[in-house]
Amino acid sequence: MPKEEIKLKIHGHSCLEIRDSSTRIIFDPWLNGSAYWRSWWNFPEPYPFECFLEEISQAKNIYVYITHLHWDHFHAPTLKKIIKTNPSIKFLIPRVPEPRLKNDLISILGKKTYIIEINHSKKFNLSKSIYIQPFLSGPVLTDSAVLIKCNNDYILNLNDSKQQSLMIKQIKSFYLDGKLKIMLRSHSSANSRICQYNLDGSIKTNTEKEKDDYSRDFLEAARIFKPELSIPFASNMCYLHKDTYKYNSYSNTSDQLECFYKNTKEYKDINLKLLLPCESITLQSMEIDKDKNRRFQLYSNREEALKLYRSKYFNKINKAELFQSDNEFSEKLFNQYFTYIFSSLPFFLRSLVKGKVAFVENKEINCPKIFIIDMAKAKIIFGANNYNDCLTVIIIRPGVLNSALAQKNFNSLGISKLLEIRTSSSKQYNLFSLLCIAVEIGTLPTLSFKQMYRSFTIWITRWREFVDYLMIIFKFKSIIGNYKSR
Repeated sequence: MPKEEIKLKIHGHSCLEIRDSSTRIIFDPWLNGSAYWRSWWNFPEPYPFECFLEEISQAKNIYVYITHLHWDHFHAPTLKKIIKTNPSIKFLIPRVPEPRLKNDLISILGKKTYIIEINHSKKFNLSKSIYIQPFLSGPVLTDSAVLIKCNNDYILNLNDSKQQSLMIKQIKSFYLDGKLKIMLRSHSSANSRICQYNLDGSIKTNTEKEKDDYSRDFLEAARIFKPELSIPFASNMCYLHKDTYKYNSYSNTSDQLECFYKNTKEYKDINLKLLLPCESITLQSMEIDKDKNRRFQLYSNREEALKLYRSKYFNKINKAELFQSDNEFSEKLFNQYFTYIFSSLPFFLRSLVKGKVAFVENKEINCPKIFIIDMAKAKIIFGANNYNDCLTVIIIRPGVLNSALAQKNFNSLGISKLLEIRTSSSKQYNLFSLLCIAVEIGTLPTLSFKQMYRSFTIWITRWREFVDYLMIIFKFKSIIGNYKSR
């Protein structure tokens, strides 16, 4: 009996669909508008969202899998419209230590939503032809790679996840009985490093990796997992907000990765091809159905293409930019958020953060509001006249900060790149940010006995990753020791 045909389709930045005749699974759908306060946009631009909704509604069984909590993967406006059009959709998420992933999904889609949490490395059958296995990674905000078995072939969706050595061995052990046909992985920045400056506003060196470094990371992953085909993925985006537009020049786009791959002789053992939004590939034949319009947009003059893109949505973007500036810092939201952070953190963790952190309104006025946080002393200072004694200064539009604090989503600020971070210690800023994120997503075991038990039962299954982290720490300490002895 012939095997059922399996198709893989890219819909957007990190939105991947795999389907057979009766079943579709859609990963990380962000397809309805922008993300991160109008900062991030899909590029190349997907088909109209209505076309996607009409297409998936034809399937008998529809699943949506969310790899992790970041808004370009967990996009509330897209998810709301999907379930409104298809109420019978089943949502799949990895069972992670932090409860925020499931809680947020319930809060935006309703308590009656069909949600299944899948344990680390456990198989979940979607149809006779397809099953999936999540593999968790990340010490604070958990990400997940997904191994998908289609008949006797395998697809590995790494998206943004960073797997360590023992975890890599575990993933590879599950496709020994078949062949890894396709690997998909991100290849560009999704952090705030490029937004970090010295305290005097001068450029901070050695904070962000070079584009070629991101390309090498992708190709090294391909060399490790040895897929038949490697596809650049989860980096099909651009910045159209006027505060972040400049960061387009730092993005390692898929065509730039392809160019690096073709120009270096080091990775001839790897087969890399682009699969852009609105394009698909048949797993049996490995033939790509190319979209001329998306390829033209990617390969054309990038600056002109982005200008046209911004002008197309100028009214929406401009409205957001004006609203974000016309606001002012909210003392109420600021106090609620950081009082919650202070009360949730044990003193010994708060005391690790040295120096004060100032938040300054990014507005064209003579006297912007300045709010200051002293994490170690659990102290909030409103209406400060200056920030001369602060170790870190965060300059941000009031509307953006208010929105982030109201949603308890400090985590998204750095990814949005809608802030300027001036600091004399990136290490201390990163620690401050990490503790805020750990509290708001509920990852700290100390928050409650229930959370402690949940974390323990999940990390037992991830013991390989824990060992990997210990090895990294030990190696790091050895490097520091060697450096100091010179």
